[in-house]
Amino acid sequence: MIISSINGQVCFQPEYRPIVGLAGDVIAIKCIDYNLIPLNKLLLLLKQSTASDLLVLIHVDFLIAQQIAMQPNIKALLYSMLNLRLVVSENFPNLDDGRDNPLIEELCKCAPLWFWGLGSDGSSMVAVMNRLFEGIIIDGNFYSEYKHRLIFDVMINIVKKYAEYIIVDENNRLYQIK
Repeated sequence: MIISSINGQVCFQPEYRPIVGLAGDVIAIKCIDYNLIPLNKLLLLLKQSTASDLLVLIHVDFLIAQQIAMQPNIKALLYSMLNLRLVVSENFPNLDDGRDNPLIEELCKCAPLWFWGLGSDGSSMVAVMNRLFEGIIIDGNFYSEYKHRLIFDVMINIVKKYAEYIIVDENNRLYQIK
C-alpha cells in the first residue's frame, strides 16, 4: 500500500497487479494490500482513477461481503462500477451452496464474481459448475505441478464451459490462458 500526504491529509493508495490477456495487453488489474482503506473510499477511489475498459478486481472475504450486503451506499457504488469484479477465494464460507448461499447471491447482484484459487487444497469445481463466476484464477502451485499433464487440459476444457476468463497466478504474475 502506498501512503502519501496531500494538504496534510493522509491518503491511502492501493497497489495493483496487472492481469495480462491472451494478446499480451493488460485486461484487468487486481487490487492488493488495501485493507486499511474503508471499502466505500476504496470504491470511490477506483471509480475515479481507473479506465472504464479495464476490469478491476477486489478480493472479498466474508467480512467484506457482510459489509456489502448491509450497506446500501456500498451496493450503489458497486452497481455504478460496471468494470468492477468481486473475487472470492476457495475458503469463502459455504461457497459450494452457490446462489443458495444468501451472501453469495447478494454479491452476484452487485457485480460479476471471480474465483481465486481453483486447484488449491480447499477448492472445488462445484461452485464453478454452478456458473457463479465470470473468471477463474488457478492456484499457482496447482498450475506449476499439473500444467504439462493431460488432466490439466481436461480441467481447462471443462472450466471454459463455465467461465469467460481463465487466469493463472504463477510466480507473482497473473495472465490469461487458453
